[in-house]
Amino acid sequence: MNQIQLKNIYYSIDKKTILENISLTVSTNECLAVTGKNGSGKSTLLRLLAGFLPPAKGEIHRNAQTIGYVPERPPEVLRFTPEEYLKHMGQIAGIDSARLHAHIKQLFSQMGLDKYQAVPLKNLSKGNKQKVNIIQALLNDPEILLMDEPLSGLDADSQKDLEELLKALKNTGITIIFTAHEPGLPEQLADRIIHVHQRKIRESGKSADQTNYRVIEFFVPATASVSVIDAFLQNSTNISEYICHATSLYEVRVISSSCDEMIGQILELGGSLQYVSRPQASTAVLKRYEKTGCRFSAK
Repeated sequence: MNQIQLKNIYYSIDKKTILENISLTVSTNECLAVTGKNGSGKSTLLRLLAGFLPPAKGEIHRNAQTIGYVPERPPEVLRFTPEEYLKHMGQIAGIDSARLHAHIKQLFSQMGLDKYQAVPLKNLSKGNKQKVNIIQALLNDPEILLMDEPLSGLDADSQKDLEELLKALKNTGITIIFTAHEPGLPEQLADRIIHVHQRKIRESGKSADQTNYRVIEFFVPATASVSVIDAFLQNSTNISEYICHATSLYEVRVISSSCDEMIGQILELGGSLQYVSRPQASTAVLKRYEKTGCRFSAK
């Protein structure tokens, strides 16, 4: 059964087209990752799915009765404790007081936040604030959980903790749609990955198919041309997708058989390798890359 279906969606801001002719179907119990560089329209797509934004054109059909939404940034300046904040959010959602109290207690326990119930939100770590952010989205037992950059700004330990939490949520059967730019999370968690690029989306396949691809991360120093790199990546037929995480840090998913060739082309254009997953190049070639300080992974 389809939980959400988008048909030929357009969305614009101040006459600037953000998303163009988007069609997408998300099934019950599916976990969908939405990738793309900053400003590509990932968050806008998520808000359209949530019903927070009306499309300029097109149709959105939702079969779910309840949808939970986790914004990218949890509340920072509220004077509430987590328990106070969640009670307010539950009351706004019209949840029965007895049910709300029991559910908050259960979710605090599941997420290891029991001892932080009475601590002001502003004093919590980023990881624990994000857990509270997720709890508020789960208060009404949503059929669909939408999360905007759930790991953004977290340290490595907090990211790992939340990755395990998201895996556990996925196993409950809830439909999950999340945006991400962290390397690895979409492949580990998602059943399907879509990439937002130049106002449109394209399928990047299922996680089970990712063994056919390699991930390359590289940095473009000031001496190289970012515009030349962008043009090369856009026109390459061997690239499944690429993401610009920052002004000059790129992540590229490339067909396995073309990995070595792609690395060579990146180096020729002035790119500085940071990471390569499951490299298939010869030992001599790998040693040459290792001299640049590049990291390798067998995963």
